[in-house]
Order: sequence, then C-alpha cells, then structure tokens
Amino acid sequence: KKESFIKDLLKSPTLFFSCVGCSGFSGVFCYTFAVYIPTYLKQTFLLSKSMMMFTPILLTLSMVIGYLFFGPLSDKWGRVRTIKIGAVLTTLLSVPFIYILNAGVFEIALLSLVVIGFISTIFIGPMNVLLAEAFNPMHRYRFAALSHAIGISLFGGTAPLVATSITQLTDGPFYLACYLLAAGLMGWGSIKLIQNHLSDSSYLKKGLVKDILVEKDYTELPKAA
Repeated sequence: KKESFIKDLLKSPTLFFSCVGCSGFSGVFCYTFAVYIPTYLKQTFLLSKSMMMFTPILLTLSMVIGYLFFGPLSDKWGRVRTIKIGAVLTTLLSVPFIYILNAGVFEIALLSLVVIGFISTIFIGPMNVLLAEAFNPMHRYRFAALSHAIGISLFGGTAPLVATSITQLTDGPFYLACYLLAAGLMGWGSIKLIQNHLSDSSYLKKGLVKDILVEKDYTELPKAA
C-alpha cells in the first residue's frame, strides 16, 4: 500500500531538511560566484561587457574540471568524507577571498575566483550524488529532487540579492564574508546530520535510506505488495 507524501516526509524530516541545507549551501556559493561576483567585478574595475561575460565562463570551466576530478575521487574517499573536506575548505577560503576582491587588483581577484570555484566542487560534485544515494528508490525522486529544488531556490536564488544588499548597506567586506561563512556552517551542519542518520542502524531499518558509508547493493527496487 502506497503511503502519502506527508506520511513519508514525517518518517525522515531531519534527513530531508538536512538535504535542503546542503543544497542551500551549494546554491549560495554557486549563485554568489557566478552571478554576484561578475557584476561586482564589472562595477569595481569598470570591465567591458565582453570581459564581464568571460568571467562566469572561466569560472564554469574551472568548476567543470573540478567535477570531473573530485566526482570520481569521492568514489574512493567516500561521499561524506569528501563533502566534509570540501565544506571546510570552501568556507574557510571564502573569507580571504572576499577580502581579496577588495584589494583592487583585477587579475588577483579573477584568479582567486577561479581557484575557489574549483575548490567548491569538492563539496558540490559529490553532494549531488549523495542526495540521490541517501534515499532508497521508492523515496528518492520525491525527497532528493524536492529537497534540492527547495535548497537551491530558497538560498541560492536569493544569494545575489542578499550579497548585493549587504554590500550596499555595509562598508567593507566583513559582513559579506560572514554571510558566506554562515552558509558554510549550514552546509557543514547539514552534512553532519546526514552522516549521523546514515550511520544509525535503527534508521536504516526503516527503509528510508541506504548505507553509503559502506559498500552495499541497494539497487533492487522494493517488491510490489
């Protein structure tokens, strides 16, 4: 007998909202780097439109290379370990990155954007796989897709507006760095909660998640009643 969406959600609310938090962390950094920063560089360094468009293209290229590298690497290191490393590095480096943007040297600012974009894929790449692997096939397409959509739209979609407002209302990069730091802490806490749930044997018995911390095969779909 199929259960309603609400009943399924009540079985795993912490895991669901933890996935929202992970997606939100990813969204904040992706949209800040790809949308807000190029606009900020254009206004600060009086860039041409062509150079402004080149900046996100270069950022995307560096992130694609990161996905190709760190995605397979997470198969060896483990999803959770790789994501935690990526969350720490991205969060810690975001603070000096914001200050570098205000140093007044375009070449250094552009290079730092490419570097931190590449490093952020240590978290973002494996995270997308983790969201799919965290739920068994019966719940995967409901909760993985929905939690990702909510996190990206709620936190990522508003990130450029929040970053712009912070810059306009405050002097200096301090509060913008705090914003990215807060997003990083949200991502770290979310992945920690996911790890705790995936390590909880009693939680696994509910059939809502698969144990991705060890090698097991959960590809078989549940048999129809």
